[in-house]
Amino acid sequence: MKKIILLLFVFALSFAQYYDIAMVRADNNSMQSLVYDDNSTSYKDNSIENPDVNIRICALDAADLQGKYVSLAYADGSDGDYIILTHFPAHITSVPPSLCVYETLEISSFRAWYPSIPYAFISDSPTDYAGAERWKLSRLRGWMMGSYTVVENRTGAVTTINVTDALEDTNSSIVPDVDYLVIGLVREDFTTMDTAISSPNNAVTLNADSATATYSIFINGIGPDLPPYVEIITPEPITYDTGTIPFTYIMYDDDDIVDCWYILDGTTVDMPACGPAYILNVAQGTHTLVLYGEDTTGNIGSDSVTFTVGEVLPGIGGGSPGKPYYPTVPSPPPEAFFSVNPEDIYVIIDYPKEGTANFTVRATTTITEIECFVKADFEEWTTVEISSETINENRTIIGTIIVDMPQDVILDYNDSMVGALQCIGKTNPSLISSAVANVHLIINKPIFEVENKTVTMAPGDTKTELMKITNIGEGNATAVNITAEFTKYEYLLNILEIPVVLEHKEEGYVRFVIDLPDDIEEGVYWIPLDVYELERQHSRGFLILRIFPPEKPFICLVPDLGWTVIILLMGLMSCTWIFKKKHEEELAKIARRPPSKEKEDKLEKYRRPFAYALAVMGMFFIVWVLVVLALMQCTYAEEGACVETNPLWTLVIPLLGLIMALIVFKMKLNEQERKMPKKRPKDEEWERYKKPLMYALAVFAVFFIAWIIVILIIPKCA
Repeated sequence: MKKIILLLFVFALSFAQYYDIAMVRADNNSMQSLVYDDNSTSYKDNSIENPDVNIRICALDAADLQGKYVSLAYADGSDGDYIILTHFPAHITSVPPSLCVYETLEISSFRAWYPSIPYAFISDSPTDYAGAERWKLSRLRGWMMGSYTVVENRTGAVTTINVTDALEDTNSSIVPDVDYLVIGLVREDFTTMDTAISSPNNAVTLNADSATATYSIFINGIGPDLPPYVEIITPEPITYDTGTIPFTYIMYDDDDIVDCWYILDGTTVDMPACGPAYILNVAQGTHTLVLYGEDTTGNIGSDSVTFTVGEVLPGIGGGSPGKPYYPTVPSPPPEAFFSVNPEDIYVIIDYPKEGTANFTVRATTTITEIECFVKADFEEWTTVEISSETINENRTIIGTIIVDMPQDVILDYNDSMVGALQCIGKTNPSLISSAVANVHLIINKPIFEVENKTVTMAPGDTKTELMKITNIGEGNATAVNITAEFTKYEYLLNILEIPVVLEHKEEGYVRFVIDLPDDIEEGVYWIPLDVYELERQHSRGFLILRIFPPEKPFICLVPDLGWTVIILLMGLMSCTWIFKKKHEEELAKIARRPPSKEKEDKLEKYRRPFAYALAVMGMFFIVWVLVVLALMQCTYAEEGACVETNPLWTLVIPLLGLIMALIVFKMKLNEQERKMPKKRPKDEEWERYKKPLMYALAVFAVFFIAWIIVILIIPKCA
């Protein structure tokens, strides 16, 4: 209900268009005037003699700023000729709650040749300035420092004007002689009678309204010693339904304004500064307001308005019934008499805690009954504390913004994160000073990252598993009300344990049991695990459940090597036969020796046969070892699986038989050579080979038969 009343009130009030404009330094936002830069021969900013400057522009309504284009220009009055001084206009794309924006100025060294109290042109178009709002700066709000010497000749309504010299801030003459002087005859209300663009020592002829018309000569906005121009923007001569009304006005002078005051219903009130907007605090009824401004030479300008305050609506703007609503008016620049620092305040909420931020309020004059409050979508949960309700002259007080939201509000909050801190205080019962800063709310919420888990099981199995969750939220948000659930196939799972609290970047585990029925369908199940904070879903991970029949373990299997013993047996038979034959040869040699050598070594008849037999057995053994090593390579298969022997390996047996057959053939052939005469008929030559060949064939036949037996007995897989 409070926000509805506020909204109705805002629509009921329609303040006149008002701008508060100043040139300020880009680095600290303090007001800045420009001097003549000798290096660029201009008043360019961001040069050797000038800092980088921005334009600070404030309004009573964001709509008066949003989307506007702003440029600086030479001009003589509010409607005469002009020359744009910036490379391109500043485009206002967003307006903060304080209703003050800072935009970059790119003052051109090829345009800003001469001194000026420039105008700010505020337009809907980046190129068309015909219908632009013109708001003049002043020496108090930033200007291009310097002056002109002028020679005037008037005959009736016709005036000839010659600018004989342009002087920069050190009173030195400016050398460039270019057509960048906007010369005009200006009325008391700063409208232009006639205008022309010229250059130094190039006289122009202008026409006044009449032969007796009073005017002032302005060159690039710099004119003679005149009373300050004063115009009240608000209050307007209408009836208001609130007693707190923005007090906005225009007040500028070619000389500095040193004093300003107003008379409200006969009571004089001195103003602490001449330029910033204020808030008038008046009672129900009709009121007359007269505003005065005085410059350094004692000239005084004034403006007046009569307005009415009708029946004041109670409770407007929030708070208790009868508490007045304080409209937001543009704050003075940071170094002005009343200000909030910093201009942008950041309140950080790390869930589930409250958020706080400190600020200071400074005043160069005594201000009483100070109160500060936040205007924002989150103001319901916001309180502002200040160290004192009074600021004495040139003193500072400290304040704290506290945003204390319930946990559910923090998690669900999706409204605007930007608001305004307004501090108001009285310099007089009828004059309220106001300072505004932007409040930026940052809410850090817990965010969970759930790590997927893959589990392989067989029907009927039961297993306890863990899934990791991590709080990856921004800032230092802490999860304090964590819950979790599987949202599919819940009948298969039972959560045993969930972490209660997770600090930022902290890891925790959800422990659960998987219980599979015997008849569950095989396949891959993707089961979501949703994790919540205060029953709000914040993340999801997946349990990837693979259900397959139980797998038999795979072991290292080798084929049956029993048949390889045949190789050793054949070797034993071969070496025995070789030993026997060689032993017979040795005995025959010994028998043929003369009697004188009969007493030689008794072991001689065994040494050579044994060596031959050992060599043959060694050959068979080496072959057996090589075969066994080759066949002992692992074949990974289920326990009890059949592993076949490659039959090609059994060819080793007939190959050995062939070798042994050749050995036997050679030995028998040598034996036949000794028995047969050296000279024999050719028809007996066959007899020489017949017997060795028969022996060789017999030996090979034995090996071949052994090979056939091995082929028959080695295991074969079905």
